[in-house]
Amino acid sequence: MKGVLRKMKHNTTRRRFLILSFVIMLLISLSSNTLVAAIDVDVAKANTELMSDVTSLVDNYMDGRTHLLVSNDSEYLQNIAVAGIIADELVHKEYLARNEISILESSYDYTDVKVEDYQIIVTLDETISYVTPQSNAQTENVLHTLRLFFNENDNLIVVSDAYVEALSLFESCSYVAPTNMLEQDELLALVQNSSSCFVYTAKTQIGYKEKVTNENLDSFTANAGSQNYTKYGAWYGKNGQPWCAMFVSWCANQAKIATSVIPMYSYCPDGLSQFKNLGVYHTSGLTYTPKVGDIFFEGVSDSTSSHTGIVVAVSGNTITVVDGNCDDQVSCHTYALTSSCILGYASPNYGTSSHSWTTYGNYYRCSICGLTSTSIPSIQSIN
Repeated sequence: MKGVLRKMKHNTTRRRFLILSFVIMLLISLSSNTLVAAIDVDVAKANTELMSDVTSLVDNYMDGRTHLLVSNDSEYLQNIAVAGIIADELVHKEYLARNEISILESSYDYTDVKVEDYQIIVTLDETISYVTPQSNAQTENVLHTLRLFFNENDNLIVVSDAYVEALSLFESCSYVAPTNMLEQDELLALVQNSSSCFVYTAKTQIGYKEKVTNENLDSFTANAGSQNYTKYGAWYGKNGQPWCAMFVSWCANQAKIATSVIPMYSYCPDGLSQFKNLGVYHTSGLTYTPKVGDIFFEGVSDSTSSHTGIVVAVSGNTITVVDGNCDDQVSCHTYALTSSCILGYASPNYGTSSHSWTTYGNYYRCSICGLTSTSIPSIQSIN
């Protein structure tokens, strides 16, 4: 849904998100031409105000980033970008210095702005003019994908900036090369290789679309819309609300995992806090390496975690996750382990977590999640 994830006070920016959702619902249920005209004005105003906030933040961020790269002063990025980005751009500056590259000028164009429940994704096409030892001037176009979340003060902040700079060979901490991205069809092909009911269940839900009304909840594609109605929310008892956390809880329930191992949670900071209390939470960027079956959290800070999902693949310096409520559906995404938006991982104490096999003629079927196989896997751990 194009709305708000966190259950906090509704400040001015957050109310703009709510206005958009409320207006859509009214347009569906009412037919008065006069009222629709008035609503259209509200929509335009809400969109204008929201875009003003977004472009103001992005403009300040890009200006501050250039200022850091030119003058080594990170003050301009304070309070508008997370610490991981600032540290990353200091490394970027070292790359430029090492290659004797100086920035002459930088400009950019907005190519897309996408509003989701918990984030705003902005793509930019930056044009940079450099001076290098080999030439007086050289120009490069760099594509940026920015993700904006809300911080603890309910202000938008840049949590990741994924890009690669060919001239200096610098890759930002959130950048994932296209060759390292696991596509959805590739992930679906791995379903039959999963030895965990939890992971298998998550993978089988890829492609499920949220609904515009409380109908056809069991269908993957029927009644698709952006009003947060899902079978996961209906099961949890909070249908019509942002549902990434409820998706994780639903998968755990389907896999018959005890709530003492994966607590039920519908709100990301609550889930993160519960895993901390269980002693199984690991902050990103330290010595812990995530593994399949972990639950990841992202956001600005632990107290304002905005999104959660299930790690289903780990390869080199990337992880692939299955998450609900991203682009109004269950989908899969590949992240760099160093991504500045990842807060950390919960590694539940599963113990041994194999399937429960029943023989059906010449094949086996898991009585918990429904996975079928012609042979019983010997792996007993969750991976």
